[in-house]
Amino acid sequence: MANNIHAQSHYTAQRRPSTGSELVSLGVFTVIIAVVSTVCNMIGVLGPQIQPVGAVLAAILNGIPFILFLRRVQHFGLVTAMATLLGLISAMLGHGLVGVPIAALVGLLADAILRGGGYADPRRGVLGYGVFGLYPLGNLLPLLFMRDAMVERYAGTPNEEWVRAFSEFFSAPMILALGVLLFLGGLAGGWLGQRMARTYFSRAGL
Repeated sequence: MANNIHAQSHYTAQRRPSTGSELVSLGVFTVIIAVVSTVCNMIGVLGPQIQPVGAVLAAILNGIPFILFLRRVQHFGLVTAMATLLGLISAMLGHGLVGVPIAALVGLLADAILRGGGYADPRRGVLGYGVFGLYPLGNLLPLLFMRDAMVERYAGTPNEEWVRAFSEFFSAPMILALGVLLFLGGLAGGWLGQRMARTYFSRAGL
C-alpha cells in the first residue's frame, strides 16, 4: 500500500508544471555545460584530429554539473529542454540547425531513462547522462550527406584548409567511433558526477 501511495504521489508530481526553481536551474546548468563544452572544444584549433579529445573531455567534466542538475529536477521534460537548448547554442556558434532535432531526440531518450528512476537513481543517472552526452553528434550529421557542399562553402576563406582536414578526418566510421567514445565518456562523467555529489556536494547541502 505504501509503495502504491509513493508511486502515485511521484506520478502526480511528474504531471505538475515545472517549478520556478527548476527552470532557473535549467538555465544556470545549461550555461555551465555550454561553457565547459566550448572551452574543451577549443582544443580543436590545434587540428581536427585533436577535436575528439576535447569532446570526450567535455563529456566527462560535464557529468558533474549534469548530476547536480538532476538533484534539482522532478519533472519530465527538463532534460529534453536542456539538450535542445544546447543544440540551439551550438547552432548559434555556427554548427547549423541540423543538430537541434538530434539533440532534442537524445535528450528525450535520456529524460525517459532518468524518469524511470525518479531522477534520483544513481545507476539511471549514469546511464541517462551517457545517452545525453551524445547530443554533440548532431553537429557532425552534415558530413554524412552534404560533405562536399560544406567544404565548398569555405572555399577561398582562411578556414578552407582546416575545414578540408576536418571533412577528411571525420569519415562515417570516425563519427560512429566518436559516438561510442562520447557514450563511454558520458558514463565516466556520470559516475564522476555521482561520486562528487555524494562525497562533496551533499556535505555542502547542494
